[in-house]
Amino acid sequence: MQNDANRKYKHYVVKKGDTLWGISERFGVTISQLKEFNQLFSDTIFIDQILKVKEIPEIDDIILSPDIIEDERILNWVTPIRNYSIKYEIPFPVLFGIMLAESSGDPYKVSKKGAIGLMQLLPQTANWLSVNPCDPIQSIEGAARFLKELFDQFKDWELVVAAYNAGPDKVIKHFGIPPIDETREYVQKVFSYVKKLEKL
Repeated sequence: MQNDANRKYKHYVVKKGDTLWGISERFGVTISQLKEFNQLFSDTIFIDQILKVKEIPEIDDIILSPDIIEDERILNWVTPIRNYSIKYEIPFPVLFGIMLAESSGDPYKVSKKGAIGLMQLLPQTANWLSVNPCDPIQSIEGAARFLKELFDQFKDWELVVAAYNAGPDKVIKHFGIPPIDETREYVQKVFSYVKKLEKL
């Protein structure tokens, strides 16, 4: 993990009427992130207080094409996705591509099927992984651990991505990517992002 002294942040001066919730919504970060950035132990903030509101990731070794960064908050997840991709030996483009396909960087997204958060984990999957799917950092770690287990099982990243979407049982049953339109489109979408992501 990066030493905090080496991190770079965007700053914001608190104005009358500001709340942590409002600031988190404005800058596309979570309240827990704001507290972590600023070492806050309560929700209390003061007028003219200078807050760190967004980490500026060091992405000198990663090139993100402009068509991927449709929403600035996507940049919030570059550093944790890179860290967990290294920790769990997941290719950065795969983990980042899944995040884009699942939520487009929105940590508050809830699907019609009940999948929650940045990496769209179902509650039962999140419970099995012992993570809080509403916390984007835990969501990333849980997804990375899940992908690591899937890769140990299937040894093929396309099958891993299909299993992330449809479940490993369906991949086993069909001896490959299941003949499900949603899953096939999902695999294509993730790998379209993978192709756009370049590493120096």
